[in-house]
Amino acid sequence: MGTTMNEKKLKVLANELAKDLKTPEDLTELTAQTRKNNSRSSVKCRARSSPWLHSFKA
Repeated sequence: MGTTMNEKKLKVLANELAKDLKTPEDLTELTAQTRKNNSRSSVKCRARSSPWLHSFKA
């Protein structure tokens, strides 16, 4: 259930972001920003769910 819903949301988001891509450099920048944001979100999520990481600042 959750995976299908997430896939649909990601496809909609990807299509929206793709509208602004004009050059390979745009794609490179989008990819870099996406990785950076995903890494931050992942660390924050782990910090919330793991008591020993509560002091870690993302």
